[in-house]
Amino acid sequence: METLKPEKTRICHVVAMPYPGRGHVNPMMNFCKLLCSKLPDILITFVVTEEWFGFIGSDNKPANIRFRTIPNVIPSELVRAKDFPGFVQAVLTKMEAPFEELLDRLELPVTAIVSDTYVGWTVDVGKRRNIPVASFWTMSASVLSVFHHFNLLVENQHFPADLSDKGNELVDYIPGLTPTSLADLPTIFFHKNDSKTLEFALNCISTVAKAQYLLFTSVYELEFQVIDAFRAKLPFPVYPIGPSIPYLDLKQKYPSDVPDYFEWLETQPKGSVLYVSLGSFLSVSGAQMDEIVGGVQDSGVRYLWVSRGDSSRFDKIRNCDMKPNTITHLVAIPYPGRGHINPMMNLCKLLSSRKNDLLITFVVTEEWLGFIGSCVKPDNIRFAAIPNVLPSELVRGADFAGFYEAVMTKMEAPCEKLLVSLELPVTAIIADIELKWAICMGNRRNFPVASLCTTSATVFSILNSIDFTENWHFIFDLLDKGISPPHLAELQMLLKGNERRVIQLSLECISWVPKAKYLLLSSVYELESHVIDTLKAKFDIPIYPIGPSIPYFDESTISNVPNYLQWLNSHPPCSVLYVSLGSFLSVSNDQMDEITAGLQDSGVPYMLVARGEIYRLRENYGGPNSKKVVDDWKIGWRVKEQEDRDEGLVTRARIAGLVRSFMDPDNNEVKNMRKSARELKEICRKAVASGGSTHMNLDAFLDDISQCHG
Repeated sequence: METLKPEKTRICHVVAMPYPGRGHVNPMMNFCKLLCSKLPDILITFVVTEEWFGFIGSDNKPANIRFRTIPNVIPSELVRAKDFPGFVQAVLTKMEAPFEELLDRLELPVTAIVSDTYVGWTVDVGKRRNIPVASFWTMSASVLSVFHHFNLLVENQHFPADLSDKGNELVDYIPGLTPTSLADLPTIFFHKNDSKTLEFALNCISTVAKAQYLLFTSVYELEFQVIDAFRAKLPFPVYPIGPSIPYLDLKQKYPSDVPDYFEWLETQPKGSVLYVSLGSFLSVSGAQMDEIVGGVQDSGVRYLWVSRGDSSRFDKIRNCDMKPNTITHLVAIPYPGRGHINPMMNLCKLLSSRKNDLLITFVVTEEWLGFIGSCVKPDNIRFAAIPNVLPSELVRGADFAGFYEAVMTKMEAPCEKLLVSLELPVTAIIADIELKWAICMGNRRNFPVASLCTTSATVFSILNSIDFTENWHFIFDLLDKGISPPHLAELQMLLKGNERRVIQLSLECISWVPKAKYLLLSSVYELESHVIDTLKAKFDIPIYPIGPSIPYFDESTISNVPNYLQWLNSHPPCSVLYVSLGSFLSVSNDQMDEITAGLQDSGVPYMLVARGEIYRLRENYGGPNSKKVVDDWKIGWRVKEQEDRDEGLVTRARIAGLVRSFMDPDNNEVKNMRKSARELKEICRKAVASGGSTHMNLDAFLDDISQCHG
């Protein structure tokens, strides 16, 4: 009997490729929502860069619109204005290959591509793959007609042209366009600085004739002459699809979460409020913007202003009659790991002890709130939780690369949602250096972000010196920026065993630090002065070494003495070995057995700080921190020397012997190490004392961020 094969479901699968700019992404998304309302069984794959996904990934959308990302192969949205022609060139030359690779990965065949006209290479992609392409124009049809008939401007000697001489001359030869003065044409035609961008734009517009559809975000009745002219000229359908605003949402009157400005608008007389929007990329000088803002304010007219990016100039004129908020509100966002949460909490406790009018919102997942929610903390530190969007802390070792990538991609949206819900305005964000998206989020919302580095300044400096390439396994051959050969060996051990994606994401996070407002180092300046001075010379942001990330200031406040302190007090001074494997040292089961057996066999009293589950992902013996401990500060030994690092287990016999030697008070080398340790202890004690470098840095940081709302 022949098996009946199920009939394939015929799904219309549209891939939407907007130009990466707010004035293009928004119209494309609104059009996609409109398509979903017309065709329920449509599937739309909305393609953006990873950075843009961070901006809009949490926005409301129909279930049949899904995001897919390509890598950040173009300059950041946050800095594109510094070299706009370079940004446009990157869009035209860097995005095509990853877009096509994404098409290969899609599980459903693509019915059509809807692409912004300024992403003209999609027409070639569609032709190669036999996929129809609809060119999506986000401006008026009249503007496209001017660009499309640029040759007529040249033929009529209106390009190039001096507007001071010919600005009043009429352009009456563009098909469908009513007579228009030359000065009213797009300014890109007449600014010498825009010549490269104009060249790029004309190249993109030339691809329109090679597409299979042309979509205008316009209403036919408003531009019927221009649209009819295009229909007469182009051999394919031309569709004016209406305004590119989310007018469908307006049918519901208001969304469920009513913005504050809607409530304010309802209190104003009808027709009394001026709406001001400068578009997605109007660029004027700071002085001109101040004049515009001041003029609108001086007019006495009520207004609602849609502001991009830096809105600080509005602060001077807004709520002038209100008493300013005097509370400094910090939001602390640690990386979700014990070795990051503890330092962040200790920093927050230290900051709260230095400033009375400080409120700190400490953001963790619901799981981590269960772990630390009952811990003692000052009253002006409060917990706030986001949903458990990550793999559990209890199983993250099973797939650390997956966990790490989830931290990079899943936490931003709920954190931003939480920020919006906070009742007090946020003064600044302190985020772990491993949370690149926190910097993006802060810059997007105009919150200064301080990046907290929980490793030594030396480790950060080495990682920051790396220019990550696809050939990451050759990374050590590329480190020719003044890092000594011993550091190269230590760096190799630091990265050894990590998966490629983990290394890539980690280095991406490090590369974003210069985009933060501050860098906080959990180190003491006097211990790493050369490295810290080098970083200060390299970065354009303030760098504050804020001292050790341990709760050293809590010593006098311990009311319930732990059992281990009582046990320690029963032993002679300097007779107990302290063993801590950190928050994420991972070794094999066999190696862990050898370590514990070696400690036991040594006969030396020891205190081992153990974590519940020892994650066993990779063997990692120290990294650049061991370079500091062994070679620079001379307060420790390596368990594995350089020449035998690739060998198997460190045996219990070697461990026992090292421990006995390390704790032998008559060993001259040990005597020198203990002397060095006492000197370092004194340096740290002075740094954290009143008037020391750490206290001065903490006060400077607090003074700096407190001015953000003053």
